Amino acid sequence: MRGTKRFSHPVVGRLDITYEALSLPGDPDQILFVYAGKTDDDLEKLRILASWYARSAPVGKDTAQPPA
Repeated sequence: MRGTKRFSHPVVGRLDITYEALSLPGDPDQILFVYAGKTDDDLEKLRILASWYARSAPVGKDTAQPPA
C-alpha cells in the first residue's frame, strides 16, 4: 500500500507526505510505514519541524538526545 497524505500544519503550512506500507516477513501482523516529503520544499519543511521539535523536546534518560 502506498499513497500521499496532505497536511495543513500551523508552523510550515501545506505539507505533502508520501508513504509506503511494508509487511514484515518475520511477523505478518506487523506493518512498517515509511514516510517522506513529496518535494524538496516538503523535505525542507520536515527538517524545520524536526529541528523545532529537537529544541523543544525535554532531554532525559528516557528520551532520545539530539546530536551534539
